[in-house]
Amino acid sequence: MQINASLAIIPKDQLCICGSDKFFSDCCMKKDHIYEAMTLPDTGRQVIYDQTEIIMAVKILNGFIESRIDSINSELPQVEAIRKLKRLYEKLDNALKPIEKVTSCKQGCNHCCFLPILSSQLENELIKNYMSEHYSTDKLAEFEYKINQNKDTLSQLIHINGRFMDENYKLYSTANIPCSFLDSDSNCSIYNVRPFICRKYLVFNNPTVCENTLNKTDQYYSTYLTKVKDSIIKLNKLTYGENFQYKHILSWFLEN
Repeated sequence: MQINASLAIIPKDQLCICGSDKFFSDCCMKKDHIYEAMTLPDTGRQVIYDQTEIIMAVKILNGFIESRIDSINSELPQVEAIRKLKRLYEKLDNALKPIEKVTSCKQGCNHCCFLPILSSQLENELIKNYMSEHYSTDKLAEFEYKINQNKDTLSQLIHINGRFMDENYKLYSTANIPCSFLDSDSNCSIYNVRPFICRKYLVFNNPTVCENTLNKTDQYYSTYLTKVKDSIIKLNKLTYGENFQYKHILSWFLEN
């Protein structure tokens, strides 16, 4: 659902939106930034964020895409493509920081980790590299055990053009399968290399809405996110050709 934004006026004696616990007058008011407010459809609640910070971060993000990805017209070695993907993630994360402060998505809330998640071939290679460097033998064995516990359900997932078919989406969501990358504390064990779809999935609803993964949520969206997705697609094509693969993030690890 689209959420409209408007200019926000922040009272001087209000706690600053940056989370410093200082009054706005003693903190970010000195930046002379533009702040915007979004009114949430479900409750009418307003969330205020620093639009100037987003504009500056998106400018850097777009500059990186235009100079380091859009300008490439030849095949790209996988190592170089992964390096560019990691840099792209860094720029994206900076653009999302002001919004992350006002969404309900916080560490320890993992309802979205029960959703079927697609990752591209290049993103999967980055994840595999990270696992080889950070997973112990026991941790790898535990991961493989979790994957094969749900092999039958995962093998039934079908997607078309980067989207799951509705019946398969419902099948997975009602199966209540946690992502196998969740650790014993229910935190993401590959957080630094999580795929684009996980990074951009930010919602404004109360976490209780997300408990049922079939519920519709009010998600953050901006046009630069589409540009990032297109850049990831291009990096995949430059590395693997037009027929590169998108799969469920866990399906890449299924035993044959």
